Amino acid sequence: MEEFNLQKEVADKYSLRGRVFTKIREDILAGVYKENEELKEAILGKELGV
Repeated sequence: MEEFNLQKEVADKYSLRGRVFTKIREDILAGVYKENEELKEAILGKELGV
């Protein structure tokens, strides 16, 4: 099990990976995506401009 690392957590918040993760997570929690909807990397990347 990986130990919690605050420094890594803060860095991830501002990294591209961290911002993409946060946006997708927020969209899932907000109901933007339907339950059991397949999230395709290429489509998400295009939507997020990455």
